[in-house]
Amino acid sequence: MLHDSGARFVISHRSLWPRLANLGGVAMLDIDSIEERHEGAAPSASEAVRDRLAFVIYTSGSTGRPKGVAIEEHAVLNRLRWMWQARPFQPSEISCQRALVGFVDSIWEWLGALLKGTPTAILSDEEVRSPHRMVEALERHQVSRILLVPFQLAF
Repeated sequence: MLHDSGARFVISHRSLWPRLANLGGVAMLDIDSIEERHEGAAPSASEAVRDRLAFVIYTSGSTGRPKGVAIEEHAVLNRLRWMWQARPFQPSEISCQRALVGFVDSIWEWLGALLKGTPTAILSDEEVRSPHRMVEALERHQVSRILLVPFQLAF
């Protein structure tokens, strides 16, 4: 995926670099040093320019090979704006992150709540795979907002 996407660097904790040693010419950036240099700095709204790539997410590879899908900043911002207007977060809400990081819905789960300052309960893989455990976790964390795909409603 790194080769296919043309990524030039990976942002990671320095402690993980040995596990990522075979990335083939991709520069490693230490997330801790980035956070120190940019602490308190926030991008301005004018930086969100149309046709700027936000991220590349990969399909499941149902044809045998995962394919990268380029998602532009304006698409992310439009989706988040729609989500916040259609279903605004309430001050008492607790959101839920249950999608795998490689699934596009995880973006809305993470960013939707994070950028609005809404607390988020992160479910384990085991909790997500078991309907009973997921319901128990939702209750335990008092989750009031969750994003589900239709398949999960069939439990």
